Amino acid sequence: MSSDRKFGLCYKPFAAETSTPAEDLNLKETNSRMDAGKTECLTEPDWAAFIAIDWADQKHDWAMEVPGQSKRERGQMAHTPEAIDTWVMQLRERFADRPIAVTLEQSRGALLFALSKYANLVLYPLHPGTVSYFRQAMYPSGSKSDPLDADVRLSCW
Repeated sequence: MSSDRKFGLCYKPFAAETSTPAEDLNLKETNSRMDAGKTECLTEPDWAAFIAIDWADQKHDWAMEVPGQSKRERGQMAHTPEAIDTWVMQLRERFADRPIAVTLEQSRGALLFALSKYANLVLYPLHPGTVSYFRQAMYPSGSKSDPLDADVRLSCW
């Protein structure tokens, strides 16, 4: 018996004839939403706002859309824990702690870490290449600015 089988893992090498069929593994269903033929529909949260942040070393530009409003809001915040905390507390007060979708061009880093402690912020990190290609498609002139990048990220929704 291989060490994979000893730990209850089943790895099937590509085109191998010796793998164990799934029905022989006696797998137990752990997702209670799937049993008894009942399905539960997961719904999208009632978003209070959609925010896109363009990260920088000294300051962060942001753009925000509020459902039901046609005007896009924009602003800046300093890259300090106090400024970030003040900004998030203003959002919490304004939107009564409802969930806010936030996208930023970072998969790790100080800003992502700082924002991850707030329960009302749902973070959506974007790959830098995705934003770059989307910007090229939307603005073929090649112009780039931090406020424009925040708008581009917001358009990726």
